[in-house]
Amino acid sequence: MSRMADLVARRKFAVGTLISSTCSLLTEAVSLSDMDFVFIDCEHAPIAMASAARLLQSLRGQCLSLIRIADRSTTTINQALDLGCDGIVVPQVNSAEIARAVAAAAKYPPLGQRGVGLARAQGFGKTLVDYLRQANEQVSVFVQIEHIEAVHDIENICRVPGIEGIFIGPYDLSASLGKPGQVNDADVERAIDLAIEVGARECKLIGAFSAVDASASAFLSKGVQVLAVGTDLARLVADCDRTVATLRAR
Repeated sequence: MSRMADLVARRKFAVGTLISSTCSLLTEAVSLSDMDFVFIDCEHAPIAMASAARLLQSLRGQCLSLIRIADRSTTTINQALDLGCDGIVVPQVNSAEIARAVAAAAKYPPLGQRGVGLARAQGFGKTLVDYLRQANEQVSVFVQIEHIEAVHDIENICRVPGIEGIFIGPYDLSASLGKPGQVNDADVERAIDLAIEVGARECKLIGAFSAVDASASAFLSKGVQVLAVGTDLARLVADCDRTVATLRAR
């Protein structure tokens, strides 16, 4: 069982937030909160692998880590996993064929073809044997369902060995339907509901991103188990605005 799956089994669902800043102090502070995990966004944020390594080093306590990688290449997958994160989220996985390539890159033989390195995940060689024995089971591989093409092939994607979960991206999904940003549109919601339904039937972990708390609650009601809510910097802006609004309302 992966570390994320174990957490979900114990707490019913996991709550985290996106990390879009390269500031390790900010990530450290988030990890000291009651958040279950951080979601380091290397796809949309200006976070390169060297910065992601520093963010992982800043984590405190039992906070888990997911890295959304910038692309689905074998090199990028290897680099992210070798940093020692608890799982990766792979963008734009729109078919089972792509999902199979992701699983092959992310899993050691005999399940896949992941290369063996002596990096941070392996204790720079000191814990290599243990890591090789445990990584295929303990490290999560999520594929993002963020295009209507992925929804159309969702059953086959979920049946790819080595893919532990799906992660729904409602904003990109809405854009693929010609309705960018309209995440509450009926067509978008139907696509999301179908992905969740199939994912649950195929016993996958189901993740999703929610910009605000209100939609986060709705996702939990639908059966989402790994929920990334908001971003670090958006939270900072919103908190500053609340302070100003409260003081000006006196």
